[in-house]
Amino acid sequence: MDATEMFLWRHERMGAHLARLTENLNEDQLRERVLPSVNPLTWLLWHVARAEDGAVNLLVFDGHEVLDDAWCARLDVTRRDAGTGMTMHEVVELSSRIRLPALFEYAASVAEHTRGLVNTLNPSDLDEVVDGDRVHRAVVKLSAEPTRDDLERLWQKTTRGQFLVWLPLTHTYEHIGQAGLIRGLLGHRDRFSSDPAASLGGVLSFGRHLGRRGTAGPNQQTGVWRRRRSRMDSPRGRPASRIPGRAERPEWAVQVRANTRRWRCGESNPGPLSLPRRHLRAQPSASCRIGDPDG
Repeated sequence: MDATEMFLWRHERMGAHLARLTENLNEDQLRERVLPSVNPLTWLLWHVARAEDGAVNLLVFDGHEVLDDAWCARLDVTRRDAGTGMTMHEVVELSSRIRLPALFEYAASVAEHTRGLVNTLNPSDLDEVVDGDRVHRAVVKLSAEPTRDDLERLWQKTTRGQFLVWLPLTHTYEHIGQAGLIRGLLGHRDRFSSDPAASLGGVLSFGRHLGRRGTAGPNQQTGVWRRRRSRMDSPRGRPASRIPGRAERPEWAVQVRANTRRWRCGESNPGPLSLPRRHLRAQPSASCRIGDPDG
């Protein structure tokens, strides 16, 4: 797999994330601000689509944006930037007037256009540094006046490959995390798909249920994946909820008694450690059996 193939694979999965974020939400919820300082889901979807459209078509390639194909009229928006530097008043105004069906179609068109262009790239093309004049033109089109100078300095001497990973992927995933949290605050807990890693909302629901006693597994009534831990199930008494990837463990992997914080020297609480006593730090007791017994 080369760099462009990896991008296309990840970009397609990202599109699935975005689609799930709007499932079972009505128009009012999509336009709602769950907190005064939080952008609505509608604005986030518009923002990531505009950022990808501009980055791919103005920076990775030197062409025209998908927005140029009469999308402003269809979306019922008058501004062409990606929203960087907008005031909250401007965010609310755009979110309340934009046409949602057209927004979903625009985002899908941008994603399809991106994949079509990336298919034409050679991996060696990604090392080319984007010309400063091209960066300036892109900044003027994509950002509001107060942020342009800082953004232009940030984007100088950046390669086409860096722009391709940065704005269409990394930037979008950051906002997917925000959107997933907003969706949760709206009362929607997503289910895992057949591939648990493909559902961001499922991961958020997974984290929301950390700390409940029991075993890991999907709730039989709601279908929501829940991670429930026992009181002490990891070395040194560390809750397994703080250790990623411990949803299911082999039986032999960790066997810990509740007193694993006992000091190996036999003292129950020796107090603050002085320099000569640092070797007495708490360690798993002899009853703690870690690792493969056959190893």
